[in-house]
This record gives sequence, structure tokens and C-alpha cells, in this order.
Amino acid sequence: MSKQYLTTHTVDNAHITDIFSIATTSKAVISGSGSSTLHVHDTTDPSFPLKQSISDAHKLGCHHVCTSRNGNVAASAGFGGEVKIWKVDSDTGEWSLDGEIRGSSSKPGEAWAMALSENGSYLATTTNDGRVNVWDVMGEKKPKIREYETGSAGSGSFGMSVDLSRDGKYTASGHQNGSVYIFNNDTGRVLYSLSGRLPRTPLTYYFSDMCYQVSQSLYDQLPFLLVTLDLLLQVTLESSHSTT
Repeated sequence: MSKQYLTTHTVDNAHITDIFSIATTSKAVISGSGSSTLHVHDTTDPSFPLKQSISDAHKLGCHHVCTSRNGNVAASAGFGGEVKIWKVDSDTGEWSLDGEIRGSSSKPGEAWAMALSENGSYLATTTNDGRVNVWDVMGEKKPKIREYETGSAGSGSFGMSVDLSRDGKYTASGHQNGSVYIFNNDTGRVLYSLSGRLPRTPLTYYFSDMCYQVSQSLYDQLPFLLVTLDLLLQVTLESSHSTT
């Protein structure tokens, strides 16, 4: 059965060049493009007006934007390799820079896909050589607290997607070669891996507080995806029982 979807609203000419990423909160849509400016549109108004333009956010443009589920924290990654953390003023709804990831990780290829934990305390990123990094972004220094390898050092498959569980305990990543990995951030170990079974894995997502994993792929892979969900749920349940 097919479903029909109606467009709520269209914002024409939202950016002067191609839009590469958008992220939402309950009150706003944040978008990044090939230009240096991030735009914030107000979703509490039916006309979705432009509420804020953050100029010079990324000199070479922005390829990924993500928000925390509570809507208070956002992160953006630029083509120059920089990753910036933003926080919203609850009174005005304006976003301001809270800091950025610095050091050897602030270079092209070191941060592609991104995801924030529910309260915005932790940020997960993927790299072009298959690594997955987790950062504590609440403090001023924003240190890297985990780095996971998904292959031989420097030769892993491109990380196309990543997500964090709501409590920040688990990280999931999807890779260009079709592999899916689940990591336990408490132990720093791989909890589960499904290697090379899907043509590609451009989307990973956690549901609720359980470690459900969704891999977006071709329709003919649906039976395998259902098995994937079941296996990952079993792993999570067994892991939780073994620690109680």
C-alpha cells in the first residue's frame, strides 16, 4: 500500500548553494551548505521564517549538522575538518558557539558523520579511514574519550553514518563496505559487528533506550535487516543481564 505525504512548507532559496545537511529541534531547523553560513529557521511559525544566520561558521562549507534530542546542543562539521559545538539560549532561541574540537582531529577526513547523545554531553564522529571517535563536549577542552578501529590501522572502510544511544552508553556506525558496528562506550570494546553483509550502510539509528539498529539499504535486503534487529536486541539484553 502506498502512502501520500503532503508538504507542510517549502523555503525557497534557503541557501545560496547546495544544502548538504539539516538537523531539527522542536523549535528550529538548522541547515548547512557549501557556503560558510549556517541558517536557523523557526518551526514554531507556520511560515518557517529565517531566525538566525551564523556567518563564517565554516569557511569551506558545512557537510554535516546534528542536534541533541533535547534540542539544546548542536554540532557542525566543515569541509576544512573543523567541528564546532553550538548551544541555544532558551530565552531567545539564538545559537552561539560553545567551542570546537581541536588538535590533530581538526583536519579533513577526521570527522564525517556525527551524532550527539540525548543531552548533548557526548559527540560521536566517523572518519574516512573507518575509525569512530567519541568526544566529551560538555567541558571546555572537549577531549576525545574513545577511539574505535573497524579495520587495520588507517585502512578501515569509510564511516558513512553514526549514532549514540540516548544514555550515551552505545555507539553504532555504518560503513561504505556494508559493515555495521556496535561499541560499548563504558568498556571501550566492540559489542557486536556485522561485516560486509550490506551493499552500504548510509544510515544508523537507535530507537528508545534499547540497542536497536537500522541499516538503510536495498529493499531486497529487508529479511536480513529484520534478523539484524533481532540479533542486536538479543546482544543488548544478554549484556544487560550479565551486569546485573
